[in-house]
Amino acid sequence: MLYPAGMAGIIILCVLLALLGALRAFPTPQPLDFGIAIDSPNLWNFTPLWGEILNVAGLGLCAIVLFFINKNFSLIKTGQPLGASFFLPLCFSNLIVGGHWSATPVVTLIVLLIYACLFNSYKTRNATRSMFFVATCLSVGSMFEYSFIPIGLAAFAASFLMEAMRPKEFLAMGLGLIAPYWVAIGFGLVNPLELRLPHPVTIFAGNLTPEIFLTLTVAGIMALCAVILSLYNGLILYAGNTRVRRSLLVMNTFGVISAICMLLDVYNAHAYLGVCNIWVAMQLANLFALRDLRRGGLLFWLLQLVIFSLSMIYMLAA
Repeated sequence: MLYPAGMAGIIILCVLLALLGALRAFPTPQPLDFGIAIDSPNLWNFTPLWGEILNVAGLGLCAIVLFFINKNFSLIKTGQPLGASFFLPLCFSNLIVGGHWSATPVVTLIVLLIYACLFNSYKTRNATRSMFFVATCLSVGSMFEYSFIPIGLAAFAASFLMEAMRPKEFLAMGLGLIAPYWVAIGFGLVNPLELRLPHPVTIFAGNLTPEIFLTLTVAGIMALCAVILSLYNGLILYAGNTRVRRSLLVMNTFGVISAICMLLDVYNAHAYLGVCNIWVAMQLANLFALRDLRRGGLLFWLLQLVIFSLSMIYMLAA
């Protein structure tokens, strides 16, 4: 289905879409600074060229990390990079995200590291270091992107799903949340008087730009498909390996919370989009791995065509 030319073709198409998005210079609303302590990645001072190079490299690195997480924890019963082959098109078909540097690759990469740590802590007797690492990632991430606050709620719930939360782990998680701010303030890197509180704008506020409305509409359709696929695939996963089932439930938890946050924080929706795309990608990949689909190869490329065609909607709306 993918090797060797298939995956290479997907990568080439994603890079071309990224270049197309960069050339079209899609506007992105930035009414607020989305960092609690420091500037959000979308405000980092990169030239458009370097910003797009870093964006392509960052999302590509996320796809590679997703592939190795799946390979290490056997989340999808196949040796092919099905998850990555859906994740990349989902990200780059959104030309607003794929066409310029934003918080998406940074947030997504940190969440993938949290996934790996949570999956590795399944039923371990002592998961204090894992919980400290997860909390430290959340705390450091919240300094430049407050989307890690609701993501932290997902991580807290996921620790119970992986049976890794006990009194010692709870204490380690608390220390991990406090330590980065304590160090940053103690060394004078952050002024406590300049800490900013988030001011999210919900979808009910109105006055949404066409770009944001289009992104939310596409993400909503994808999230609905992911919910349906999660229930459909869950019928088989329920009788399978408990660790794999709970690991995928962790991804579902992060994905659902990210999809909800996109509605409650519309002007920062791109920060949650990568996490939501991982959820959709893994469920689509499991559809092919768990089910003996007739003409599965044809269906795979048909879905890829549908995903890639989403970029045309952004071009027409620009």
